[in-house]
Amino acid sequence: GNSLGGVLNDITGIYENPANVPFLESKQFTSSFQFLSLDRSHSMVGFGTNLPPTAGMSVIWIHAGVDDIEGRNSTNNFTEMYSTSQDAIYTTFGIKILDKLSLGATVKILYDRLPHATSSGFSMDLGVTIIPLENLIIGITAKDISGKVKWNTGDWFMYQMQKEDKFPKLYNVNVSYKYKDK
Repeated sequence: GNSLGGVLNDITGIYENPANVPFLESKQFTSSFQFLSLDRSHSMVGFGTNLPPTAGMSVIWIHAGVDDIEGRNSTNNFTEMYSTSQDAIYTTFGIKILDKLSLGATVKILYDRLPHATSSGFSMDLGVTIIPLENLIIGITAKDISGKVKWNTGDWFMYQMQKEDKFPKLYNVNVSYKYKDK
């Protein structure tokens, strides 16, 4: 829930704040797969590493989808099986400007697939991480800057439709405090 933007040395925090990537202390790999109700699934694979002396980078792929959707016609007869999916590839780079100040950017490539329609798009996140006190971390993130996807229905409909959906920008401020090194 956008809560990890102030957590360092954790690849999952990079998803929330790209300025956290230079604080990775070693190479990290993460993956997850969730079976959800109604034949839905959600998966993620990510890799991040520090780039000495003061930078870091990561790549994360996120996939969500629904399989085995029964298509029906107006008389409720089965027509065909459908599936949908959403994919996003996050490429992040960050650099420490000072020991306690870093900047980062994430470029997101987006792809959606629905029956008889697809979309592709681009979005960007910018982040700042500030450590004003030894155990206090502040993460500030602007998400989905210039975020949009362009839909294409191809030849399925009588009039081919192309539509562009813009994403609302999201601004986050996250604060974490490490109490007694925990």
